[in-house]
Amino acid sequence: MALAPGSSLPPVLKAPGALWLAAALAMGLINFARAPLDWPIIFSGPPWASQVEQWRKDPSRPLAVWPVGWQVSLPPKP
Repeated sequence: MALAPGSSLPPVLKAPGALWLAAALAMGLINFARAPLDWPIIFSGPPWASQVEQWRKDPSRPLAVWPVGWQVSLPPKP
C-alpha cells in the first residue's frame, strides 16, 4: 500500500521500500527454487514400498512415515 501510486509517502521513501520488497521477493524465490538442494531432508522419508511389504508380513507393525519418528497404525486386512 505504501508503494501504490496514490500513496502519500514521499518518493524518497518509496524507492528504498520498493528495493526492500524486490530483494525480499527475490530471496524467497531463490530459496524456493533451491529448496531441494538446500534442505534435502524435507524430501526424504522412509521407503514406502518396503514399509508396505513389512506391514503385509506383519499387519500389527506400524508404518513409518515422514517426519522421522512418526508412525501410522493400520487395521489388519480382514
